[in-house]
Amino acid sequence: MESFRQVTRDVTSGAVTSVISLVYSLSFAALIFSGATAGGFAQGISALLIGTGVTALAVAVFSAFRFAVSGPDANACAVMAAMAAAIAKDLSVGVTAAVATSNVLYLLAVSTLITGVCLTAMGVARAGRWIRFIPYPVVGGLIAAAGALTVLGALRVIGGVPVTPRTLGLLVDPQLQFQFGVGLIWAVLLFIVLPRLKSAVALPLLQIGGMFAFHIALFAAGISIDAARADGWLFGAPADTAPWMPWHSAGFVQTQWSLLLERAGDIGTLVLVTTLTVLINATGLEMETRTDANLDRELAVQGAANIVAPLLGGFLGYLSMNRSLMNFRLGATSRLSGIVFAVVAVMLAWSGMGLIGYLPRSLLGGLLLYFGIALLRKWAVDTRLQLPRAEHLTLLLILGVTVVFGFGYGLILGVLVGCVLFAVTYSKIRVVKFSFTGREYRSSHERSADDKALLTEYGEDIRIFVLQGFIFFGMADRLYRAVLDTAFPPAGARARFVILDLKLVHGVDASAIASFKKISFSTRATGAQLVITGMREEQVAEWQGRADPDLAAIRHFAAIDTGAEWCESAVINARRTTQAGADGVIRDWLHAEVGDSATTLLTYMQRRSLAAGEVLCRQGEAADDMYFIESGRVAIELDVEGSTARRLRTLGPKTILGEMGLYRAARRSANVVIQEAAVVYQLNVQAMREIEAIHPGVAARFHAMVVKTVADRLEFSNALVAALQR
Repeated sequence: MESFRQVTRDVTSGAVTSVISLVYSLSFAALIFSGATAGGFAQGISALLIGTGVTALAVAVFSAFRFAVSGPDANACAVMAAMAAAIAKDLSVGVTAAVATSNVLYLLAVSTLITGVCLTAMGVARAGRWIRFIPYPVVGGLIAAAGALTVLGALRVIGGVPVTPRTLGLLVDPQLQFQFGVGLIWAVLLFIVLPRLKSAVALPLLQIGGMFAFHIALFAAGISIDAARADGWLFGAPADTAPWMPWHSAGFVQTQWSLLLERAGDIGTLVLVTTLTVLINATGLEMETRTDANLDRELAVQGAANIVAPLLGGFLGYLSMNRSLMNFRLGATSRLSGIVFAVVAVMLAWSGMGLIGYLPRSLLGGLLLYFGIALLRKWAVDTRLQLPRAEHLTLLLILGVTVVFGFGYGLILGVLVGCVLFAVTYSKIRVVKFSFTGREYRSSHERSADDKALLTEYGEDIRIFVLQGFIFFGMADRLYRAVLDTAFPPAGARARFVILDLKLVHGVDASAIASFKKISFSTRATGAQLVITGMREEQVAEWQGRADPDLAAIRHFAAIDTGAEWCESAVINARRTTQAGADGVIRDWLHAEVGDSATTLLTYMQRRSLAAGEVLCRQGEAADDMYFIESGRVAIELDVEGSTARRLRTLGPKTILGEMGLYRAARRSANVVIQEAAVVYQLNVQAMREIEAIHPGVAARFHAMVVKTVADRLEFSNALVAALQR
């Protein structure tokens, strides 16, 4: 029983929503087919309804939204109306109204086909997410222009002629002024009533009710239907109420297909506006119904439907958010409602054309005024508070150019403005993400206390710049100035090594390469070395293959860690000659740290000589030993499942490792592998306990040494965190 009720609700909601959609098709057909092409009004309604039926069927079967329906939309129809008017104007002199209407029908059908192909291609190529990168002012300007053209189209529907400087004189006609007044009053009434009713069916019911009220007023005033048509209050009754059947030889041959190229800008705008509207509507339905949709699939489905629709005599249709929500709120929950919606829409295309002669021009024009003013208010007025002043002025500029010169020029301007906005906005991003000295940033190579002291004292010798983004135009020059001002100030310590890390850089243009050459030349002129890290291997090969002395002088490393380690070693080797360094023997090292306790400590340690490649400790083993490195080099590597080992840190002479595991009685968190032949001294936990029991003084000095080592590491980490927060 419950399933029967649900089927009934689905059938009812689909049928009601389809009848309501007729109102939209009537208003949009009136917008597209007016003036010189008014004779195509009936065929336009049928084309919109057939397009509605075909696309609605595809959406009902394949969309993620089980209750969704589709149909024409004010945004795209405003573009199509502008195309129709331009096509009629561009046709050869002497072409009859019937031929002009046929041309508009065919060219709009092909435009629908092209839009369908583009939607399908974007869906298959998974390009749905990329369309979101179009600047908001460009989108807003084009949609606001659609609103403005809808307003002008509404006046054309009411008056029967396009609104141009030449036709402004018609406004003195009292009859026409009265008709405009009725349309304006109806639009104002919709703006007042609809926000208070807050119902999905309110607008269609008001429009239908208004039409009945209009005919009652005609009857009360004693005005016949024929007289009302003669005075322009009603549309003319079509002689042929059959739907438009495309692709018969006469109409096809008479079509001037070259106009498609002339209207390429309008078609591009139609594709853009349609794609954006589909994505916006799908996203809105996701939020309203908490349904997760694949936007690329939605584009592909609706694109395929719009390839089929024009072959059957239909125009552009796509996912409609307000009519889908209306269908949902009427009780639809399954795909059956969308299928019923599609079937009824096609039936109306075949059987509802006889009603056209009874439609009031002023009320349909008033509905279009409502649509157009609502779009203008949302995209041109409300955005004033949402956008920065410059972006809002950009939106208004695109709006004005589109209204005056057409969508093609508006789209071209939008692309140009989008590029400028991108360049201006992107140029505000700091190309230098972080800047460090050698005191603040160290490589992962653990060094002795003496070497650390050298790096602390002479850390200004190394300047590190972590770059980000795409480096181009003025950003490249800003990078050059930043490096020179920071690394080679007029007064103060000058760098001996400059590291530029490009790991976060997506690309560079020719001006950026010129800046790198200038930096290389400037560093060499001061006796410094430029080091670049994180650059792709193929780009390194390209630079080195140019035989350019400035590029050839640059040292390259795969990662910032290896580059920083090389620079640190160079600084230590250069500065060590002025220091009285230790001889590297562990006895002297321990004596410097714990004094006379060194002799006692050494008696508890085990000396081990290890060759390169040997594993000193394995990840997961019990951490019951710590090690003192007298010579050589060891690496700490983390085993990662399904991947190669990840090197975390390296250690050189006079460093310790394993102390945390010894104190915490934990397991090894990584492997310790010998990189270069090494001599290490091992102290196990049992020996440590014995020292604490027998030689408490020695143990105290030993613990102090470990605490100092850990404290030094923590102090450096704090300095690095502080540098990152600058």
